[in-house]
Amino acid sequence: MNLKNGILVFSLFFSLLVMNLFPREIELQFHEVKEYYDPDFKKLHNAGFDKIIVRSFLSNGKYGGLLFENDSFRIAYPGFSNIIKKNRKRKFELWGWLITRNYNWFENNKLYDTGFIKGEKQRIRKLDLFDPKVRKLVIGVFKSMAELGVDGILIQDDLSIKSNEGFSNIGMKTFSDASGVPAKEKLMMDSGSPYNLKWIKIKKKIINEFLAEIVRECKFVNPAIKIGVNVFYEASIQKKNSNEWHSQDLAGIAGTGVDLIYLMMYHRQMKKELKLGSGKIKILFSEGIENAYKIAGDRLVLKLETYDWNKGEIIPLKEMVEFIDLIPSRIKRICFTPVKNAGERYLNGLRKAAEN
Repeated sequence: MNLKNGILVFSLFFSLLVMNLFPREIELQFHEVKEYYDPDFKKLHNAGFDKIIVRSFLSNGKYGGLLFENDSFRIAYPGFSNIIKKNRKRKFELWGWLITRNYNWFENNKLYDTGFIKGEKQRIRKLDLFDPKVRKLVIGVFKSMAELGVDGILIQDDLSIKSNEGFSNIGMKTFSDASGVPAKEKLMMDSGSPYNLKWIKIKKKIINEFLAEIVRECKFVNPAIKIGVNVFYEASIQKKNSNEWHSQDLAGIAGTGVDLIYLMMYHRQMKKELKLGSGKIKILFSEGIENAYKIAGDRLVLKLETYDWNKGEIIPLKEMVEFIDLIPSRIKRICFTPVKNAGERYLNGLRKAAEN
């Protein structure tokens, strides 16, 4: 064997060794109450799933609430707290999935945001992140969860301010103070205008500062805790739209100190919203992963949908595998969501495909 061939063989061997030393982490996120309060987490872990993410809130209007003890918001019932207690001695990671703005059952309307919808300002049932009182309340919730002893917290994708949101009195004043010009809703929503670009920058700043504060405060309570955040797929393939529609910017999010970035590459949703065929959506799927990895690196968690909400059906395993096979081996974390009556055989099929 000559030197060149020897180096090639060693390189291949080393690559295989590294892949085996650092296998993929396969995660499951549970959505429905009835499906997660008595699952056999140990059985799932023994089947090869490294992390379980569990809902910690209910959003059904006036009956909604949090599912763990806290001093800020209503407790629907302490189901999530019971899960933590039941699984105190665990070998797998157990995370909570938590909201930041969508407290649509909250009774204090003064803390809600204001939208500019169809040319009129109206109160929307989302908390106003421009309000310091809101941020203090929500930080208190995150700290309460960190004190429970969870391994991590996944932040819902409601940590965003959409293009027609943020027009509360405090939000308008924040714009005026930062820009030096009067706040005018129509100009602030005029895509690409100086007003609009300044407004987007302000909204991204408040979101990223708040995310950094969540990370900081949770780690103060529990230094070992990990914080992840859901990010819309547009952040990796349509940066302009991501900035304008959601106030989400991958580079800004990566700079907050967050531990993991969950990129929601939901292929059926993308296909429907972007009106693309199967071939083109696969190309865009791959491009989105590459773009995100350049920024997030090993903090990237690729999040795949297993349920079609529009058709009300579990996505066939064969279809899932087609997209799993597009994921480069350097992506070491994959999260499947939602776990919804899929069955053990289906979940094992996902796991085997993701591990290869």
